[in-house]
Amino acid sequence: MSSSDTIEQRKQHINDWRTSRLTRQQYCQQHGISVNTFKGWNKQVNRGEKDPIGATALLPVQIRQNATPSVAPTDPVMVYLPGGCRVACQPGQLTDVFRALKYAEA
Repeated sequence: MSSSDTIEQRKQHINDWRTSRLTRQQYCQQHGISVNTFKGWNKQVNRGEKDPIGATALLPVQIRQNATPSVAPTDPVMVYLPGGCRVACQPGQLTDVFRALKYAEA
């Protein structure tokens, strides 16, 4: 591995390391990467995962009408995710829920 690796290759290494159960040093040793270089990649990837100030991201959303048209503002909102997962939250928590989902690892 070299400093000319693409950001996608670096991200893949970071993700592989996170799921490997190896220490950073062990992972780097197995893949011939300098620990200091890898630390820099990790910082770079983490910085890149955070939105710059004022940036927005679009998430696909499908809104379905409920059988009961009147919903109180304190009624929970149900978010259906791929794979059958569901998240129930208060309407005021949606921003935090979507932010957490955006950065959650699959």
